[in-house]
Amino acid sequence: MDCILVLTGERPAEASGNLLLDHLLGARIVTTSDRRDRDRLLEETVESAAAQGHAP
Repeated sequence: MDCILVLTGERPAEASGNLLLDHLLGARIVTTSDRRDRDRLLEETVESAAAQGHAP
């Protein structure tokens, strides 16, 4: 099962804590620094995954 995370905030130069675990477990991490942009990015990510045959 694939995991895609859509997160708001700047991606740190070096992952730690939960973000490090997400990375180690193979999650694809999509970030946006603009909270208003998150909903659009989330929708695009869901549509992209569905177009690739996944069931988000």
